[in-house]
Formats: sequence, C-alpha cells, structure tokens
Amino acid sequence: PSNLTYKKPLGPGDPMPNLKLPTPNGDSLALRSLLDGKHYLLIDMWADWCKPCRASAPELKEFAEKHKDKIKLLGVSPHNINDAVTKYTTKYGHDWTQALTTKEFMKNFLADEYPRYILVDPQGKIISLKTYPHLVEGIIK
Repeated sequence: PSNLTYKKPLGPGDPMPNLKLPTPNGDSLALRSLLDGKHYLLIDMWADWCKPCRASAPELKEFAEKHKDKIKLLGVSPHNINDAVTKYTTKYGHDWTQALTTKEFMKNFLADEYPRYILVDPQGKIISLKTYPHLVEGIIK
C-alpha cells in the first residue's frame, strides 16, 4: 500500500514507508519518491523555534554541499504556514525539498524531538532513526 502505517514504530533495517507528507506549497510528497537507488536520504526534522536546529543549520548546509553526490536531504517541519518554512530555509540556505510533518510520520518514525536526523539507504532501508550529520559522514563514504 502506498500509505503504509506500521503497527509498531519503525527501526533500523525496516523499509521506509511511502508516507505522504504535505508540502509548504500545498502539494503532497511521497517519501519513497526521493529514493533513486544511488543517494542516501537524510531526513532533517527541524522547527524555527528550536534553538539547536537554528544552531546546527549552517553546519547542515555545509554537510549537504560537501556530500551532494552521495546524499539527498528532506526537511520536515511541524509548521503549517508556508511563511515560516520559507523564512527559515531562506535564512539558512536550505535549498533541498521541504515537507510538513503529520501525526502518522511522527508515530512511525518515533519523531518526538528536534532536531532529529533520520538516515535511509539508497534502496529505502532505514539505517538510523536518530543520528547526526557528523556520524553520517562515516556511513556514506
């Protein structure tokens, strides 16, 4: 099914479900549409009110540029107002795809804190539900 919901939270080794997330411009994004079999996917859960998110935003931009040949990023935010997403992503230069979280996403990915980084391999298998860009560098070499 395209909108698979697991009975228990996901963990390392599980396939990433094809949850559909709303985008800031009102469209819908299927998570698995970001997989291309070549690039890892790092899901960056952020919020503009989150001090650690803002503090790590410049480093995340550097990480994304340094590893653009090996990894794609997806920003996932709890905001439901396009302006909040636009202001944050413009301020920090986060030019990758952005989506808005849902209760289903939060439940499936045990996403209960910010920032949160979720790493998925190129084939769609979850590597980690809680990692950091500096740890991802060792995995994607």
